[in-house]
Amino acid sequence: FFFCLSYTLSPQSNAAAHRLDSLSMESVLEAFRVQQDPQARPEHIRDANLWLERFQSTTEAWTVADGLLSLPAEQVGNGSAHVFAAQSLRAKIQYDWAELPPQSHAALRDSLLAHAVRYSAGPQVVLTQLCLAVATLALHMEAWGQAVPELIGRFTSPPAEALAKLPCLLELLTVMPEEAENFKVAVMPRRRDEFRGLLRGAGPQVVALLGQVQEQCRGSSPLVQACLRCTASWLKAKSVPADCLMASPLVGLAFAALDDQTLFDEGVEMLVELVHFSKEADSHAQLVAGIMPPVLALGRRYDAAVQAGDEEVARALVRLFTETGEQCLHLLLTQQPEWLVSLAACLLRGAAHPDADVAEITFNFWYMLAEELNGGGRSLNDAQRVDARGLFADCFRQLLQALRSLVEFPSESDSWPADQADDFRRFRYAVGDVLTDACKVLSSTACIEEVYGALQQRLPAFGADPAGQWRSIEACVFCARQMITSNEPAFFTAPVVHQLLQLLPTLPAAGDLPNTAIRTVGTYANWLSRHAEMLPQMLTYVTSGLQQQRNAAAASQAMKHLCDACAEHLAEEATMAQLIQMYLGTLSFSLEPADRVDLVAALSFVVSQLPLPQVLPAMEAIARPLLQRLQAALEGGGGPGEVSVLLEHVGSV
Repeated sequence: FFFCLSYTLSPQSNAAAHRLDSLSMESVLEAFRVQQDPQARPEHIRDANLWLERFQSTTEAWTVADGLLSLPAEQVGNGSAHVFAAQSLRAKIQYDWAELPPQSHAALRDSLLAHAVRYSAGPQVVLTQLCLAVATLALHMEAWGQAVPELIGRFTSPPAEALAKLPCLLELLTVMPEEAENFKVAVMPRRRDEFRGLLRGAGPQVVALLGQVQEQCRGSSPLVQACLRCTASWLKAKSVPADCLMASPLVGLAFAALDDQTLFDEGVEMLVELVHFSKEADSHAQLVAGIMPPVLALGRRYDAAVQAGDEEVARALVRLFTETGEQCLHLLLTQQPEWLVSLAACLLRGAAHPDADVAEITFNFWYMLAEELNGGGRSLNDAQRVDARGLFADCFRQLLQALRSLVEFPSESDSWPADQADDFRRFRYAVGDVLTDACKVLSSTACIEEVYGALQQRLPAFGADPAGQWRSIEACVFCARQMITSNEPAFFTAPVVHQLLQLLPTLPAAGDLPNTAIRTVGTYANWLSRHAEMLPQMLTYVTSGLQQQRNAAAASQAMKHLCDACAEHLAEEATMAQLIQMYLGTLSFSLEPADRVDLVAALSFVVSQLPLPQVLPAMEAIARPLLQRLQAALEGGGGPGEVSVLLEHVGSV
């Protein structure tokens, strides 16, 4: 199989080339012996690695790699030379195709296919690299116009050898569509489109072959796995016709694979690609109708996995439910809403999974559904949207319950390291986005009523044991914090909001509850701007948080929000005097610089609304203590850090 360039040489030059190839092959083998020698010095191993990398870019690498693959395993040590050779050929075809004259393309193809047959039984890494090399060659080689049919014909005859060559054929067919989208291969867009068309033309033949493999090789898990992977690859490339797919046993094979532990992962991957393939509702509505009933039936399988504590199976099924919902949303919402309701019920169970990573898989589906029901999508007209919101209202109410459980701090959260606590807080804000989506469907007022009702139910237990029961109360308050709105008139007159804010200052201080409650008051600043009678109570409550270091940041930010939204109500001489006294009282607190800047900004919002004659005295009252501290720091030899912080405080006025 020494195909490359040899025909262009004279007999004398050809012999010299072969001697050079022999020397190069021996050098490659020697480099691998150095790598594998436990007594080799590190610098020698490093030099061997560098030499091999450089060798791959030489023209000799074509024939030397081909020759290495022909050597038996015992002659090349542990087989790493075979891996190197297969990878080298793939890289040469991908990056150095122009080095080869067209006359050598067919010889290279035949050599690669012969090697692929030889390694059909493994090692898998060598077989995969060889198949990738063949696929890349097919993309380059315009003269090979019937690559897929020729491969099927070559590897299925004679029939007596077909089974032995089947692993190689399935691997070749798997990587063909993948290489069509490998943009590291430098081919013209025209050629890439042409190659995609060739794959689509071969789609029915591939589906027929895979159907036969599935029927005849059911007892061989490796072959069935390879068949599922190959089908997924062609589905991803949209290279198979839907009618051929529905007529084949492949869809049934994928669902049956979910009952076999050895085939489960490949079955899920194929079904996910099948769902993506089915997204084009106009042409694939029949396919969607065929896959929805078995997908919905997997809800029982999910329940069993959760009960058995099998997180991997549960995660995979939630992913399948989510992909089905996202990809088929338009079709199901407009043509089969009852199926979408059933699918949403499956996703509700996924959203309630105790593992945050599993539950989070569903979040984008709820966003997409809420957008359609709220008017952000294009699937429904106004009348249909009203009916659909009624159809899914109960589903979103149940979602609120699941989300409330997700944001509740676990009992072991007190001992979490900082990074784990930060990760959970980031997850809670992701849950907050889904709560906002639920508000779009149910209304903010309805969602707050749901959460407030849950909070009331938990208050007796909390009152009896604040230190042990604060987490469930804090979760309710956190959810309520995410449910504000600015474009819902009923929200600003809802009694439940008034009741919630009245309740917050009365809750016993336990755990993170005060921090969340104070932040919630700041979040509702726009509501309070329309209910100014509650401002004194809320300002007193927020100010109390400045005295505890763990709540100081929340309190300063809440104060900033309140003074920004309610400045016109606070811009009275008596109120301003009280705010300044409050501010002066915080000067003895050990606040972070950013928190103190927030407080100065809060006061400045109110100062900006004062009558002009009162502005300068108020600014002086705020700035004087800061200037006194700055002067003392300068006279007392304060460091640059202290002076810089004080200057920032003064500048924020």
